[in-house]
Amino acid sequence: MRIFLLSMVLILSSQAFANLERTIQFNGQNGETLTEKKELDIFRSEPREIDTTCYRDIPYQSYECRNETRYRQECHYVPSRQECRTEYERQCRTVTRTRQQCTTNPGRQVCTERPTREVCRVDSSGQNRCTTVGGGQSCTTVGGGQTCTSVPYQDTECSNVPRQSCHTIPGGNVCNQVPYYEEVCGYETRYRSEGYACRQTVMRDIPYKKQFIANVDVRIITNGIVEEFPLTVKAAAKNKYYENFALDINLGKQPEALVVVRSKKLEAKEEGNVITLDGSVVIEIVSPEMVSPSFPVKFSKPKLSAQSVLSLEFDGSYSATGSLQLELLTNPTIGKDKVAAKLNEEYPSERIVFEGNKVSINLNGKMERKLTKKNSIKIKLKAPVAIQGDILNEKKPSVEKSYQISFKK
Repeated sequence: MRIFLLSMVLILSSQAFANLERTIQFNGQNGETLTEKKELDIFRSEPREIDTTCYRDIPYQSYECRNETRYRQECHYVPSRQECRTEYERQCRTVTRTRQQCTTNPGRQVCTERPTREVCRVDSSGQNRCTTVGGGQSCTTVGGGQTCTSVPYQDTECSNVPRQSCHTIPGGNVCNQVPYYEEVCGYETRYRSEGYACRQTVMRDIPYKKQFIANVDVRIITNGIVEEFPLTVKAAAKNKYYENFALDINLGKQPEALVVVRSKKLEAKEEGNVITLDGSVVIEIVSPEMVSPSFPVKFSKPKLSAQSVLSLEFDGSYSATGSLQLELLTNPTIGKDKVAAKLNEEYPSERIVFEGNKVSINLNGKMERKLTKKNSIKIKLKAPVAIQGDILNEKKPSVEKSYQISFKK
């Protein structure tokens, strides 16, 4: 049994220019037709001729005096004079200097004969025994070392010697331009503003009484989902002239199900004193699981072939279409991670092939550097929501998922 409550709320606001606003309390019904009929005060901007005062500039002559800057030449005689300046002249002279000159002298051997002497002692038998010691030569080296003397030599010594250089400047007249002020009088053209009666065209807002009739058909595709939430439909003029209209649908409460506006249309027609709005809205109620894209739970067992084809196994399901962003990073023992390859492409394509529980990613021509012993893979998958239209819920289904996989070469 379909149970629904239609709460009719009419909001007349000159600021928002609302013409029809209804809140439908959804509880499984297939739709409603919303109607409104009332009298409106609208405005139209129209040209009007009015009596007013116009102004024009009338020239007249005015005799005025003011000070103007003039210049006169004043001269005076300057007698001849001497002007001197210091100049420097480089002068050099020969001077006698001395330097040390040393020679090395060889030494000589001096030897002397050493005298001998008798050394006696009593042995164990009580006899006195004597021995001759000493004798021979003792030699030493004498003389030698360095002998230094002062030797004179000639050198050139230069310096800058100041001297006065003078010349005579002949006498003559020196003239300057000297400013002075002179009062100048004469007639000048001035203007005064003069008013006169005239007619002028201006745009004015003229109020009109109009009959407003609105019909908006709301069709709801429930997909068997019954969840209570308010849905507000509003057809409103964009300004006080009621020339353009907009159709807006909003959720008063955030439901668990997704509320999708599949299509909306609004046509306005004005004939005489009647403004007619005809609108239609198609809304579909779906569960998030019905339209959310599918992404693998995880990727594992990465392998890179000699032809630069990266293969991965994955658990779970995947959306048939989407895009894949990949970064293959080298992780050196010392230093920062570096990008070895990058790829950003839609799938399915020649480079990205899903088959069973495996995906092959062709990186041929994308490799920027060689891999190290340790590497890592960053993958981001994006896939569209499996329904067309605008989702009214604030919380939208996730359309992307990121992965990071360690990869040993």
